[in-house]
Amino acid sequence: MDILIQIRESALNMLARREHSQFELRQKLASRFKEQAEEIENILLQLITDNYQSDQRFCESFIHFRQQKGYGKMRITAELRQKGINTDLMEASFNLLEVDWFELAYTLKRAKFGDTVSNDYKTRAKQYRYLQYRGFTSDQINYAIQEDSHNL
Repeated sequence: MDILIQIRESALNMLARREHSQFELRQKLASRFKEQAEEIENILLQLITDNYQSDQRFCESFIHFRQQKGYGKMRITAELRQKGINTDLMEASFNLLEVDWFELAYTLKRAKFGDTVSNDYKTRAKQYRYLQYRGFTSDQINYAIQEDSHNL
């Protein structure tokens, strides 16, 4: 079988399972087809032109998925950078979703630690570290763990 057909089929199989960034797809194809860098680039351009691969679509899908899993903007941004997405595209995609990161942090805190607000330093530090690891900012974390932040 022609190498171009093999590369294209491999790329389409990957894209059929889930969206991939251009960077991810290039890396995966390069690891499989080591000596065909030029052919890979040609196939990638063709896939982009035919709208099989779209960094914008990937970015929006990824942000939505990770936000639904309880991750904050900082963590999602770092993950998108690793996948080769540029900052302008990220910001545009974040703006489309209109997520309330403060409420997401609060919801996550309630799900993990309950409704009660603790005055114990160790407990608050544990909650803070957990939310920080999930990718929330200090302001969002403080909102989530403060007593008078919420009118329930």
